[in-house]
Amino acid sequence: MIFKEAFKIAGFDLEWWKDHDRHGWAEGVPRVPEGFWRTIVADRGPNGSNPPSWYPRACMDCLNNNLRPNGDFRPDDVLELERASRIAKDFVRRVKDVISERRFVKVKLEGEKKYTYGLVPAETRKEDLICVLFGGSAPVVLRPEGKGGQAHFTMLGECFIYGMMEGEAVPGESWRHPYDSAELFDLV
Repeated sequence: MIFKEAFKIAGFDLEWWKDHDRHGWAEGVPRVPEGFWRTIVADRGPNGSNPPSWYPRACMDCLNNNLRPNGDFRPDDVLELERASRIAKDFVRRVKDVISERRFVKVKLEGEKKYTYGLVPAETRKEDLICVLFGGSAPVVLRPEGKGGQAHFTMLGECFIYGMMEGEAVPGESWRHPYDSAELFDLV
């Protein structure tokens, strides 16, 4: 499921949508925001390829025809419809694979004024940290644990953060050996 709270985080206005015959995302926003649809497909298409150009249209089509009255979206509702188009089914299969056991979140990037969207492990809480570990290929969610005054963390798992999956989280020369700004900590 993509719950109504995820849509709300991304600026979706359910009442406006209903009042305007399901045209547009919100007042003044005619399409699904790029950050939203790219997040729910992990910015990838079938087999890890770049997302097809028709994904945003398929996303809006799925919502127009299958959003539940309470604002939730269940991908299986589309898959179970015989009359659903092939592109709608292809899109929701990708969504279903990506969002399984994940929570949609809005993330403030450290040192910046902007926010982005992400998918984190379902058990993630507000005080957990998202970071990139040296040698890692994806951001991870860590939970701080208080043990003896030292920094200890429990790893909850990998996550998807829109705009931070291709090395953008660690730009510049400051992260070259000997990593003067790095912090050492224990994972438990």
